Amino acid sequence: MFELFEQIIEENKKANLENPEDYHVNGLLYCGRCHTPRQEEKELMGRIFKPYIPCLCMLEEERKEKEREEEIKRMMEIKRNTGICFYDQNMREWTFANDNHQGDASIMNAFLRYAENFPEMQKRKKGLLIYGSQGVGKSYGAGCVANHLLLKGYRCIMTSFSRIINAVSGMREGKQEYIDDLCRYDLLIIDDLSTEHETEYAEEIVMNVIETRCVSGLPIIVTTNLTPDELKHTESERKKRIYSRLFGITFPINYVGEDRRKRTMVNDYAEMKAILGL
Repeated sequence: MFELFEQIIEENKKANLENPEDYHVNGLLYCGRCHTPRQEEKELMGRIFKPYIPCLCMLEEERKEKEREEEIKRMMEIKRNTGICFYDQNMREWTFANDNHQGDASIMNAFLRYAENFPEMQKRKKGLLIYGSQGVGKSYGAGCVANHLLLKGYRCIMTSFSRIINAVSGMREGKQEYIDDLCRYDLLIIDDLSTEHETEYAEEIVMNVIETRCVSGLPIIVTTNLTPDELKHTESERKKRIYSRLFGITFPINYVGEDRRKRTMVNDYAEMKAILGL
């Protein structure tokens, strides 16, 4: 048995080479940097052994290495979740830091505060209904919220009812499972709610998605060009039920601003004229 322990200690010694600055006190090895023991005395059946132990700076290095590994895992998870979240890679650049401040600054600040207070929004089971004219930046604002939350480790997905309807319509089986799967995400963003649900079948899917999300108690963000009045005063009874449910789980925000797309087109036109010398 002693031979076995001596063999283990010898192997332990090979894995714990002495550094030039290390020193001995009462026959025990001490670290020359943190001045804590690298050996300890152990008695076994009347014999004294001196196994090697990690000093404080070794333990600190192990802690830092574990943190580095955890950070790598975290960044890989964020990268994976970001890839799932957006159907367009350009949306990954939709961040608060990249905002060109063409819209209402108070609105963008409200979006940021929503993202920063997301745990409270989860408790309240409250999302956002972002409405306004076309091109003012509603989708961009919602994308900023998603990217902010993704960096904090939340799972988000940004899609549209048109995409959901197209996906479900092509399925023979698993339609409800597909809709239920949307509840795996901490935040569901439905972009550009408009007139995609003109058929009874499409309206049923839209209602199913909102109802499933609502029952699960999970936040949803919806962007639309329609005003709350237009949503409320629809002639369709099914749509009234849909929008009534939606109003119950979201807070409405009117995004006012100039058309970002028009500005981009104007700037692009000017740059092309300069390049072409026209």
